[in-house]
Amino acid sequence: MHPVAEAEIVCSESEQLVAEPSCAEPLCAEPLFAEPLCAEPVAQRQPSPPSLADVDALILEDDPLQLELLTRHLELLGMRVRATSTVCAARLALSEQTFRIAILDIHLSDGNGLELCEFIDSDPKLCGLPVIILSSQPESDVVRQCRAAGACFFLSKPYDPNVLLALCEKALGTEL
Repeated sequence: MHPVAEAEIVCSESEQLVAEPSCAEPLCAEPLFAEPLCAEPVAQRQPSPPSLADVDALILEDDPLQLELLTRHLELLGMRVRATSTVCAARLALSEQTFRIAILDIHLSDGNGLELCEFIDSDPKLCGLPVIILSSQPESDVVRQCRAAGACFFLSKPYDPNVLLALCEKALGTEL
């Protein structure tokens, strides 16, 4: 078979057609895409990646808007989220439920997410829990502090949700 050039579509070994910017009908007998390329994008819920479906996640974030956005994003990925806004509530959640991942902010009204991360890392029942730290704190020394506290990853705010997804998958060992 001939290699496909940038502006060509190969339909068979003996026939090559040049792609034209039209969505009226496909050039090959079988359509290349389920929908025409020129169709208007439709907002729809993406199927959750199998790697994150039904994963129990703990979120610790004191900013109500950030907490809501992060919760919605993870739930759309199929995760079951326990959202907390204080270190005290997060510790209580850790004692009541088993989580597969924790996503923590650093600066909180009643404490520090890094201290909670150290607690998780030093507790024999929790020490295998992957922790991702999200913070708007400048990165100069915070990455080293996160590593010292036992976190897997640090992600600076504002963050790209796709990067958070990739870090969650990597932390869980379920990369697609």
